[in-house]
Amino acid sequence: MIAKKREQYGPTSWPGNEQEKSLLSWCPDVISQSPSLYLMTAVLLLRFNCFMFAEMCFAKELELSKDHQNNNQTEVSILYYMAVCDYKQERFQQAISHLDNALHINWQIPQLHCLKGYCYYKLFEFDSSLESLNIVIHSENVQIDVHLTYLSWKIMKMQRVL
Repeated sequence: MIAKKREQYGPTSWPGNEQEKSLLSWCPDVISQSPSLYLMTAVLLLRFNCFMFAEMCFAKELELSKDHQNNNQTEVSILYYMAVCDYKQERFQQAISHLDNALHINWQIPQLHCLKGYCYYKLFEFDSSLESLNIVIHSENVQIDVHLTYLSWKIMKMQRVL
């Protein structure tokens, strides 16, 4: 049954490299506002799939941000990139956990819902995926290029009907 679902909703129906580019390009303003060596290094390490070292940098950055009482946007960004790290390692449940923590701080960020929808998709939880992507599609606060998200959302809705 899972093989049939993989065939039906396989990687060809989901954005590949373009999705990864958008996953890693979200928070440049946070990095430029408070250029933390750990955060910049972690994002660079993610690009090269050096997950263990990226996770160490994220942990240190999270620790420093809590010590310095930084704004919530920095914490949301760190949680988002931790979720990206988990997503790229196919630890989708853990990524969803990080995203839920970030959404608890600020639920109005479409990128969080978008990545959460991708995680649910990879877990074959298509109703939850559609719900998350639906928030992105109908958000007034969209500052990202959502055309691939919209196409994925449309494909999944069409496949549910068929």
